[in-house]
Amino acid sequence: MIDHNPNHAESDKIAEEYYSIADTVHRLAWAFDHNDQSMFHSVFTEDATLDNRPLGAKIGLDFPIYTSRDEAANAIMPLVGPLDTSHTASNFRITFTDENQVSLHCHMMAQHFRPGQGPKQDTDYYLMMNLWSADLIMVASEWRIHQLVVDCDWTMGNRSVITGQ
Repeated sequence: MIDHNPNHAESDKIAEEYYSIADTVHRLAWAFDHNDQSMFHSVFTEDATLDNRPLGAKIGLDFPIYTSRDEAANAIMPLVGPLDTSHTASNFRITFTDENQVSLHCHMMAQHFRPGQGPKQDTDYYLMMNLWSADLIMVASEWRIHQLVVDCDWTMGNRSVITGQ
């Protein structure tokens, strides 16, 4: 565990680690918003699990547990990537279990529009406030998501925007 009353040098190191961990989440948001498969791959371990079942249960979609980075990318990116989206992470809670592993909880607000419709006035949208719970591990001096569970706190708008119906 990291001492929560560190000296100055330790404080700088902790701040650096917090930034790096948050950056991992921000890069995933960027991957969704810009349909960037390479960026998506850069934030997960190869054997990562992604569990959207809590989210799916609340919005009426049936998601499996994805048991690898490639499986998750092949399922999620075609669903989210083509949409006009904006994902914004906030309220980070980071707990170091050791120097190479952390647990993280944050909110991810996700605004969705049909492809090409985002900039238009009075268009259908689907806004979601999701809770992300993740375990990250250090891989080659970078934090990567090893396990991610996505739940939904609330939604607003037209769900058909994300289902394509």
